[in-house]
Order: sequence, then structure tokens, then C-alpha cells
Amino acid sequence: MLRLVAVVAVLLVVATAWANESIAPGSPLALLSKPKVQEELKLSAEQIAAVKQLYEAASRDDKPISLENLKKQMKPEQLTRLRQLVVQVRGGAALADPEVVKELQLSLTQQRKIAEVWKNHEEDLRQILQVTRFRSPEAMRKFILEHRRGAGKEMLKFLTEEQTAAFKKLQGDPIDLKGLED
Repeated sequence: MLRLVAVVAVLLVVATAWANESIAPGSPLALLSKPKVQEELKLSAEQIAAVKQLYEAASRDDKPISLENLKKQMKPEQLTRLRQLVVQVRGGAALADPEVVKELQLSLTQQRKIAEVWKNHEEDLRQILQVTRFRSPEAMRKFILEHRRGAGKEMLKFLTEEQTAAFKKLQGDPIDLKGLED
């Protein structure tokens, strides 16, 4: 149990890198703010307005935003597809999600190894960012995204064949992720 607490603590520390996790890349609200996702989910004008209002509130405040009211307005199939898109965009990093851990039935050993990979990659990233100068903020964001994508791929190596198949099922039908990861 103590190990599980340690794993969760490490993942929470890593996850707090954004001032407001509600709008961190790959989060449901961040994805819902993207026109491509709004179209994919066939959101109504009313739903899009609610998303915009929540996103603006999250941008002004560093407190997590509850999506419960928005979820009540969404159809079950929209929520299912949104969850699939979140898993697709997050890739291997989605293995830190307690729901994904439960659905894939990850062992404590797998959870610990996954957390260790993420922790090591984030530490490497911090060290690199301290000494590297980028041409632009966009270049830095792209580098961070690629670095984290690599960590996610490494994390996926700890899954069994059955878990890998279940993970792909959680992702649903593929969508072009260009523009959704930032």
C-alpha cells in the first residue's frame, strides 16, 4: 500500500506542472475547446458556449474547474468519445489515470515501473530545460511534447499483450492528433 501511495504521489507532483490542470494539454476541457474535437463530438452551439465559458474561467483562475455541469449536457456517446480522445492524446501518460489503471488491471509492479519512467523522463526534461535555449516558445513546447511522447511510448512497453489490446480499445477510432496535443 505504501508503494502505491508513493507512485500516486510522484504522479501527482508531475501532473501539477500546469497552473490549472483543467486546461493542461490532453485534459477533457482543453480538448473540448478545440474545434476539431467539437466537430468530432458533434457538440451543439449550447455545448460549445458552455465549453468556452468554462475554459475562460479556467484560464483566469488556477483552481480546478468541475466539468459536471457540462457532462450533464453531453450525451453518453459524446462522453465516451471524449474519454477515448483524451486517452489517444495522452498516449502512455494516460497510464497514470486511476480509471485506466483499473480498467487495464495494472499490477503494482507495472504501476511502479511506469511512474519511475515518467519521473526519470521529467527529471531529464527539467535538466535539459535549465541549460537549453530555444529559438521560440513554440520550439520549446514542441521539444517538451516530443520528450513526453517518448516517455509515454516507453511506459506502454510495460503492458502485456492483453493490456495493450485493451488500451487500444480505450482509445477508440483513431483521429488525427495534429493540433490536439498542445
